Amino acid sequence: MQRKTKEQEHPMLNKRELWRNLWVAAFVCLCSWGIFSSLEGYRWVYNDLLVANMDMIRKLPDLTNDQKYEIKLGASYKFLRTVRENTPESAVLLYPPTDAFFPKGEKSQFTGGEPNNKLWALRFLYPRKLILASEFDTSPYRFYVNYIVIVNGWGYDRIPPELAKELKGAPFAICPVKAIVEP
Repeated sequence: MQRKTKEQEHPMLNKRELWRNLWVAAFVCLCSWGIFSSLEGYRWVYNDLLVANMDMIRKLPDLTNDQKYEIKLGASYKFLRTVRENTPESAVLLYPPTDAFFPKGEKSQFTGGEPNNKLWALRFLYPRKLILASEFDTSPYRFYVNYIVIVNGWGYDRIPPELAKELKGAPFAICPVKAIVEP
């Protein structure tokens, strides 16, 4: 039986393979760098998200998470924070459609986020349950709705008329309800 050499027992000691692996790794790194630096999306992630966020953290280290979100997400976060602060964690909210947040042909007051996106809104409102107006008829929670989020006039038709008169003109409101008026 032949005895194995050190190079055969330990492939890492084989210098030819080591150099080949180093050249392949360098080639892969160079290709990756070339691809990432040529695509606009990757430059945006690095320059605008990573670098800009680190600069903000260094300049304002004592801010709370709410303050950081407010700086980054603007009025959209203020809206969701208001909803969160004025409803209990067990709330079931009837939530407006996209048209209420971003009316066609008008400038929206909601900036810096997607308050109309259910998943994005739930990120800040959890454990509350959201039912979109489009889901209302099929949602198993439709009988448990105890708050209606009114935005830019949407939702007035689902609350009692005397309450709707009180709230007219408000950009948004969170209205506790006992029973929803069918539109």
